[in-house]
Amino acid sequence: MNSRRTVSLLVIFCLLSTTSCMEMLERVFFRSNGGGTYTFAINMSGMKSLLAGYGEELDMKDLMNEIKMGDSTLTRKMGGIEGISNIKANFDTTNFTIEMSFEFANLEALNQGISAYYHDESSPLDIEQYTLYEQKGGEIIRTNQNVMLDQIMKSIKEEAGGSEELDMEFVEMFLSDMKYTQEISFENEIKKFSNDEYTRTNSNTITWTKYLFNKLDVKSNIGVKVKTK
Repeated sequence: MNSRRTVSLLVIFCLLSTTSCMEMLERVFFRSNGGGTYTFAINMSGMKSLLAGYGEELDMKDLMNEIKMGDSTLTRKMGGIEGISNIKANFDTTNFTIEMSFEFANLEALNQGISAYYHDESSPLDIEQYTLYEQKGGEIIRTNQNVMLDQIMKSIKEEAGGSEELDMEFVEMFLSDMKYTQEISFENEIKKFSNDEYTRTNSNTITWTKYLFNKLDVKSNIGVKVKTK
């Protein structure tokens, strides 16, 4: 099973339980030398209390392998990419958060690492290479491609459409506070950024948050140009 479909099934589980028990975060940290760290995390703290109420526990090792966030899977998918290192997966038992991360030496390695992680290993097709980050004229550019979110939303809609118990109106009603956040931070202080859909959370960090099923959230452009001091 590919990671995006499994994430969508976790969302469906939350939906049937009438609780928004997941948040997704993509975080990129850029060092001044052009390298940095990429992280993708799924916060399931709401699911923890839900399962506790039923007297159930998740086998987190199995879950992390299923959603392609186990150490062996990540190493297989990204270990051969030049400029990628320190690939790891972690489950925070306190905050009930699954997290994968890797360090990159440059933007080419970052784009290749993200593309490899997005790739469905069951597909006979070669890895599609995405250019999500660029550098031009002293600015770091996050392009307006949102492959992870687009694929997750597509899978959720397919799952909902194939279920007699669910429809998208039901999904939107109960999951209006489920969110996806893109966080971009820098070692150096941010001088300016181009997209007012982003929020400056501190001198070095901006975030873009989309409430996936809330019609009042009309954000549509994740692209941004950032210049640091």
